[in-house]
Amino acid sequence: MRAEGMRAFMRALDAEPDVRELLLQALNTLDDFTLTQLLYGLAGRHAEEIAAEIAAHARGSELRSRARGILLRLGGTRDAANEARARLAG
Repeated sequence: MRAEGMRAFMRALDAEPDVRELLLQALNTLDDFTLTQLLYGLAGRHAEEIAAEIAAHARGSELRSRARGILLRLGGTRDAANEARARLAG
């Protein structure tokens, strides 16, 4: 269910460039430490999974880059991003 929610979120960002731009503007007001803490506070043990899925599937390089940075801060590896990619493809 979470994976489908992430796919829907990513499709919405792809379909609505204005929304994607607003999201990026909001994210750019936060440093990576604060953003990592925010995601962890909201998603708890699922924070790494969410960051990995965004890092693997975001079309915009800026969003993908931020997600990768957060994934590294959360202790994730490339394997987590690859795992997320495989889950969504299957």
